[in-house]
Formats: sequence, C-alpha cells, structure tokens
Amino acid sequence: RFFVIKSYTEDDVHKSLKYSIWSSTDMGNRRLNQAYLDTSATGAGNRPGTSGSVYLFFSVNASGHFCGVATMTSKVDWETSASVWAQGGKWKGVFGVRWVFVKDVPNGALRHLRVITNENKPVTNSRDTQELPTDIGREMLRIFCEYKHTTCILDDWGWHEKKESEKNGEGGTAEPTADGGSNGASSGSNLLNIGDVMRMNGTGHVADGNGAKRTGSGGGGRW
Repeated sequence: RFFVIKSYTEDDVHKSLKYSIWSSTDMGNRRLNQAYLDTSATGAGNRPGTSGSVYLFFSVNASGHFCGVATMTSKVDWETSASVWAQGGKWKGVFGVRWVFVKDVPNGALRHLRVITNENKPVTNSRDTQELPTDIGREMLRIFCEYKHTTCILDDWGWHEKKESEKNGEGGTAEPTADGGSNGASSGSNLLNIGDVMRMNGTGHVADGNGAKRTGSGGGGRW
C-alpha cells in the first residue's frame, strides 16, 4: 500500500533518515498502523514488489518536490514519543521506517498522476497520510526509481547535523528507536545507514554542509 507523507519541515525528514523512525498526527498514525497490520497479515498473498509493504512518499510542505521514499518496518509504538522533531513532543507515537530512495523529484514530474479517491486531484496536492490507489503508487515508485535527480537532502546533511548539535548542546542525545528505548549508538553508525541509501540512490558523496542550504527545502505544517 502507498501513502503520501507531508512533513512540517525538512529537519524532521533529516531525523527520520538519521534515526529510522517517523510519527504523524494521531489520525495519521492510526491510518498507517492499520495499513501496516493489514499488509503484515496478508502480505504473502500480495503481488510481487508490494508484498507486506507500506510505502511512504515524503514531501516537505511548500518545497515543490518529493524528497524520498521509505517503508514502514514496525507498527506504531503508542507508548513512545520521540523528542527529536522540530515541534518537540507534539507527535505522539512512533514507528520504524527504512529509507529506499532519497532524491528530490519535482512536482512537475508527478503532477500528471491523479488520485481518484481525492477528488481526482494531482498526487502533488495530497494531504498527509493520503492513501494512493495501487496503480498510482506503483507508477510513482517507478518514477522515483528512474528519475535522474541532481539534488537531495543528503546535500545538506552537514547543515542539519550542525543545527541539531547546536540545539542539543555539545553533549548530544541518545538516539530514539521505534521500540521506545535508545540505541546509544554514535552518529557514525548512522552514517553507515546513510551510505546504504547513497548506494541505492546512485549518489557518490555527501556535501560537508558548511555552506548555504540548497533552495526549495520548504516548510509549513504536517497536515
């Protein structure tokens, strides 16, 4: 199954990449949690390529592009609230994700895809946790796979890391997990995961992020 995720800020997408977690509104979490439970129970009977998977297409509000694709790796842990988000503890509950693609795909490359369950509006006009029809989700995944991107959030990795460090202080914080604990790993271990994403993404390096942030990163609300 396929869903659109609208993020309040690119900072939250950075945290999702770094900690392999996500959280939505209460209604959004319930919708995604039910989809994960449904696909986990029936995945063996689904068609190849989508068996037991819930795909999430991420876009930062007002950015003008989608910035990546992830899959859910756990149901929602309702007892855990991660403090890493831009709006602190506003988002209740957390679930695990695995990033598949990290690349900027402009809305213009996707706007022709219409969502019949959302008044036939373009997929780029979707709200947070809008579910997509299977054919639209598969086509969107194909476009992500084949699109030759020139920018992605990894270009700004150093900038986001510096911003997080300044917010938390030099001591840093333990990293949250989807099971409610903390894994206590260093930031270096996270970069191994980012390296995996880079290889899947076809990118060769991460910019140091000390310069200006790339344009069009967007902002707004998670809805």
